[in-house]
Amino acid sequence: MISTKKNRFSFAALAVAAITVAPNVEAAVIATSPVWADSGQSYHACNVVNISTATVSVTVELINSVGTVVTGPTTVSLLAGHSIELPGSSSSDPSGFEWCRFTASSVTSLRGNISVFRYMGSYYDTLAMSEAK
Repeated sequence: MISTKKNRFSFAALAVAAITVAPNVEAAVIATSPVWADSGQSYHACNVVNISTATVSVTVELINSVGTVVTGPTTVSLLAGHSIELPGSSSSDPSGFEWCRFTASSVTSLRGNISVFRYMGSYYDTLAMSEAK
């Protein structure tokens, strides 16, 4: 095969384009600080909202102070402008410090927090909150 400058340039340009189009995408993570909830009186909940104009796939986990995932991981396709809450499981021990981890391909379009709620008979009171960073 006869090679010309034009053919060599085209081949090199295609190789660069292939590298640029298929980058290695890693997941991004944001997390809250741990907050306290007492056993039986209050509960933890992870909350996340998608502030972008596109759907984002996000994984939410509620984790205790020794690193055990107590609720989740739960992966959802979060529509633009929508939010979800992942409450602590009643089957796990809800007492003590727990925190939330949010994982997505990009977290710049997400806002998350952990809240501690207590039911007051006719409404829920927020006792504590920590924003994800």
